[in-house]
Amino acid sequence: MGLFQPLILGGAWINDYTEEITAYGQEKAADMYYVSASVTLNLHSIDLLDWLLYGLGRHIVTRAPSQRVVWEGFVNYMTVATGQKVYEVGPLMDIGNRVYVTYTPVYVSAATGTIVKGTSTESPLVNDTTSQARFGIIEKNLAAGECIITDTQNEANRFRDEFLIENAYPKINSSFSFGAGEAAVVTLECVGYWKWLDAYAYNNRATAAADGWSVLSTKLQAILTANPNLNIRNIDFSRIMANTAIGQNREKDNKTALTIIKGICAAGDPAGNRWLFGVGLGRQAYYNVIPTTINYEYRVNDNQQKLVVYGTDAAVDPWDIEPGRWYISSDIYKPINYASNYSIPTASFIESVRFTAPYSFDLTEGKMSKISQMLNYRGLGAI
Repeated sequence: MGLFQPLILGGAWINDYTEEITAYGQEKAADMYYVSASVTLNLHSIDLLDWLLYGLGRHIVTRAPSQRVVWEGFVNYMTVATGQKVYEVGPLMDIGNRVYVTYTPVYVSAATGTIVKGTSTESPLVNDTTSQARFGIIEKNLAAGECIITDTQNEANRFRDEFLIENAYPKINSSFSFGAGEAAVVTLECVGYWKWLDAYAYNNRATAAADGWSVLSTKLQAILTANPNLNIRNIDFSRIMANTAIGQNREKDNKTALTIIKGICAAGDPAGNRWLFGVGLGRQAYYNVIPTTINYEYRVNDNQQKLVVYGTDAAVDPWDIEPGRWYISSDIYKPINYASNYSIPTASFIESVRFTAPYSFDLTEGKMSKISQMLNYRGLGAI
């Protein structure tokens, strides 16, 4: 496992921690791809302060024995334990260092005492630039309800400013337990870089083009380009396929980029195909139609409990199993001719793969429905 400085700080190499790992697990999914990873490290006590102060946000790369990258992400939350003392740090993505408030102003006149209720509005943004330089820009939009506005006070701005003060830096909690304690242990809870799409809102309000329409793949690229964290953003869009489905350009409700992208994926395309989105190696985004080929097969009567490459006996290592692929249970029913994967009773789509070192894995499967997808495209929901 390779460890690097946070990408916000340049991503410089720190060290290889493979020998310090005592437990490791990861999840990859068809949507988002590098979902999460959990790593437990047995360290020397002199290393703990460094992790406690600087560990959050560090860039993690896990490789297979072949040196192929099998997971990539960053430390979002961690526990640091030494003896009877345990520290909990994070989550990083709970930080708010760019904050604004959506509220309904209630204007109160000090001279006459009259009260006038306004319409929903937004406060100006406030930033903690020191926090942003260290951890990245993490935006929070707070719903404050009705706020009193007078000549001398603005409740919404006070709420916004206090939230920034309390949340611009990671939370650190600690506990102390009498009795047997742990050795110097650090447990890392990591997530993929798709999570940063939840750290900024995407709006398109100001231009005449905002009232127009565009193909969804073009809109997706505009959303990804708007990411304010330039060291994390990757605008190589060569893995974003063109989708003929169209959607409105206008976005005005302060939805996060991730929320809008999930809506784009849910729409699919006019033919009723599901589309997948994720952030892969090097933080390069992909957006493509669901595949139709079968990649793996599982033989129920094989006591080795493994997947093999479809049509062969070549076993697939559990860390190399890819989500967003199809597999069949071939010794129950192996079709010779079939119209589509949807019609094969024993064909399953791999939604996610959970791998636990050294060799355990679990698959979460999904069955596709073109009718449901077509209704989603028309905004009618699934049946």
